[in-house]
Amino acid sequence: MSPEPGAVQPPDPTGKKILMIMTTGPEDPDKTYAPFYTAALMAAMEIDTTMYFLMHAPELL
Repeated sequence: MSPEPGAVQPPDPTGKKILMIMTTGPEDPDKTYAPFYTAALMAAMEIDTTMYFLMHAPELL
């Protein structure tokens, strides 16, 4: 049974998920490497890693 729209989901009991939201794009290159580095590190630690690219961040893809 899927939850109702807008329902609050309980936290992951294993603590093995992370969501990263990136908004910085090529206009500030000093800030662009950290989310990719952190996501790769978390994935190497077998943590389910998801990245969302908002605002100018999709220009990096």
